[in-house]
Amino acid sequence: MPKIRTVKITAHWETETRDFEVAVMYNSKYGFYIEVPEPLLPVSEFLTDDEIAKYSVSYVRGQSVSINCKNSGNPCVLCALETDALDKAKWLFTHLAKNSIKLRDVIIVHFDDKSEDSRFSNNETNAEHPKQGFTYGLCYCVEERVGTTGDSKYYRYIHEPAQQYFKEQNYKRELRLYNQFIVIDDTPENRELLEHTYRLYSELKSKLKLFLTDKDQLLTLIANNQKLIG
Repeated sequence: MPKIRTVKITAHWETETRDFEVAVMYNSKYGFYIEVPEPLLPVSEFLTDDEIAKYSVSYVRGQSVSINCKNSGNPCVLCALETDALDKAKWLFTHLAKNSIKLRDVIIVHFDDKSEDSRFSNNETNAEHPKQGFTYGLCYCVEERVGTTGDSKYYRYIHEPAQQYFKEQNYKRELRLYNQFIVIDDTPENRELLEHTYRLYSELKSKLKLFLTDKDQLLTLIANNQKLIG
């Protein structure tokens, strides 16, 4: 896939202008293509199927070009004619630059109430005291959003120190979020409250596990009027 030439493509919107120096490449099977420059790659991950079609986006991996195969390589504009590729690239780069990524430190709060309805429980309890149970977890991460209203993705930045046969490396891992969660700003005040409630929850859970699974321990707790948590 030979390189035809290097060109400068200007993205222009409102009062903003950004120049990108890119290579025009040629594939004998598919035509001319221009890869999305590195500064715009994070935003390109948010392209919808409609936008991929609108801007004639394909993906390059090694020596091959994948048509309509999202995220199978580096995104590029692919057209049969060079002039069309240049025109599409200009509009795509403008779209991506205009919708730059916004970063925000956040806390993801996971909470899933798993309480059982006593009407459907095989182990009978009083109606006022159905079986209780829930999950509670915290995750400190970075939210990446296109513009101010676009879709969001969440990443953890991970540092691996150097080992005997490996260099140190820094990378980010996208979080796959399921079930129930909320996202709030990562501030000292928010951290303090959530860390406090998480500590109390963990302590109470540990104490309940100790006392409610052993008859003698439970009777001792009741007889001594012990506090479960401080």
